[in-house]
Amino acid sequence: MWTRKGDWLECSIPDFWSGLTIEQLLKNVWAASKKLAHRWRMEHGVKRNGEAVSWQTVLRERDRLQLHAYAPEPSLIVPEYRELSLLWEDDHLLVVNKEAGIDVHPSEAGQTGTLANAVSFYLQSQAILTKVRHIHRLDRDTSGPFYLQNIRSPAQRSTGCSPSAPLSGRISPSFTAACPPNPERFLRRSAATAIIRRAAASREPGREQ
Repeated sequence: MWTRKGDWLECSIPDFWSGLTIEQLLKNVWAASKKLAHRWRMEHGVKRNGEAVSWQTVLRERDRLQLHAYAPEPSLIVPEYRELSLLWEDDHLLVVNKEAGIDVHPSEAGQTGTLANAVSFYLQSQAILTKVRHIHRLDRDTSGPFYLQNIRSPAQRSTGCSPSAPLSGRISPSFTAACPPNPERFLRRSAATAIIRRAAASREPGREQ
């Protein structure tokens, strides 16, 4: 349903969204934040079929809705090379195998040697300029799959648009042993959680928001 086209994210409107206005879809269905909605209004960041239109425009099935969703954002975490064991990666979710004896994120500015430093390096090496946002926590001495938002834009963090996208990505065969019986359904639900909620809700030192 969703396709990235340069700095824009394009959606083909399905029948169950037909009849909604753009404003209803953004605010009521996707729960876009007020800040994001205001920015999109001011910067004409929402288009229908390639044209900027009123947000009161009624959407029809197969309309193409475009959102200006991708923009680089600086990270305060120092990138540091460390071999990562990637278990899953797509446009919304990154799962790495955390080893025991390593902190998840820095506890002070400039700290290195954490998983977040390694993830920051990996993202930048892929030309993904975004902050490191983890979905949950694991203690220093705990090992196992660790979930992070692999979201390339503030826009996607603030809407529920992407969970409806087809799930596609790369998965390690060893990941199936650590997943529930239906890993695809589990990952889809996790991806939705990553997008709708801001993983940086807490005020932990060193954690990016």
